[in-house]
Amino acid sequence: MNQTNLYERIVKNTETPVFVYWQKRLEINLDKIFQAANRHMKGRVIEVAVPYFTNSNPHLFSIIKQKGCSIVVQTVEEWHQLDAHALTDNLIASPTVLPEQDMMFFMSKNVPINLASIDDVVWQINHFPVHPLFVRFDISVDSAQRMGIKIGEVDKLKQILNRYNTKLKGIHIYVGTFSKLDKIIRLTSTILDLVSREFPDIEVINLGGGFSYNYDKALNQHFDWDTYFEMLAQKIKLHGISPNTKFVIEPGRDVLADVGELILSSHHVFWNSQKTIGQIFTDGSYVYMPSATIRSRQHQLMFLSSQFEELTDRSAMGRINGCTTLSSDFVLPMFVEIPSNITPDCFVVVKDIGAYGATQHMEFLNKKPCPEVLVASNNYPYLITARGREDDKIRYLLTNPIRI
Repeated sequence: MNQTNLYERIVKNTETPVFVYWQKRLEINLDKIFQAANRHMKGRVIEVAVPYFTNSNPHLFSIIKQKGCSIVVQTVEEWHQLDAHALTDNLIASPTVLPEQDMMFFMSKNVPINLASIDDVVWQINHFPVHPLFVRFDISVDSAQRMGIKIGEVDKLKQILNRYNTKLKGIHIYVGTFSKLDKIIRLTSTILDLVSREFPDIEVINLGGGFSYNYDKALNQHFDWDTYFEMLAQKIKLHGISPNTKFVIEPGRDVLADVGELILSSHHVFWNSQKTIGQIFTDGSYVYMPSATIRSRQHQLMFLSSQFEELTDRSAMGRINGCTTLSSDFVLPMFVEIPSNITPDCFVVVKDIGAYGATQHMEFLNKKPCPEVLVASNNYPYLITARGREDDKIRYLLTNPIRI
């Protein structure tokens, strides 16, 4: 069954709007990372840990887990969601400075926490002295990240470790969302220099996330993993990092972005007098994917006829409208190229919405959550989240996927 036939089958079984995820793309994205690591990091242990909040659908994270990845959580609620699907045996907690009850919970479940303050370090030593100790450093140029032990606090941290006769097991950093490669290289050098000087026996270096994904280009959208791991191998050698040190990376957007799409139905199309600028009114809304508006980000689009044939013409410009009364309810924040032959019964497929799409559904405007469908590797579609009801705003995640 080809892609457009699958779209037709999904729409006829779920109606629109509907999110669709492709298992093969997810597996390919992870394989690219592992293959690049194997090419450049021979003999090194590399762990890929995918942040759960990037998509927050356990059915996708079951696939991610099967590919040998761990999962990054930030809240107790996320632990419970994953526990309902038996996915809590290999987690990393990378939160902000936590309330004591949350730290107590994660520690009781043997989930290591990347502690973001000196106070939290002291708390763990006093309450869970046998648990391995991990910390998060803020290594930004101006130490302006809202969480993380600052470089100026390293001496104080070492004094505390000496006082309690305790060692750090791991160090975590975060370079920042959408970081370019030059920034990643600079901050990688900073943390490896710090490790080689202050913590040469560290067992784990977690280089965090922030790996960019280009939404604007039709080609070369993914992060350059070959260049990254080639650079990392060179930096490791330069700084003399122990061969026993494990490295962890936390890619989210690059893993999941092009895995997901949002299918909308159009119901009206209005044109200006020259038929060069159109207004396409759909059953969508920006509340289904607010990150596009927040980030002023354009997404690639596919247009399908009522018979699910692709419309390839892009000779006109237009706006993709939502269906609420809000004057600024545009699915995408900008004018886009649209087919001049689009009709009110066509479909609009918004690409690259697998990261921060359905998981960011807003309750504002009271739109019920969309269903979510996973196209498995065998090309069979499965409903993994039912459409929200008319009388509440709850996302109905299914325990057992339903083949449609």
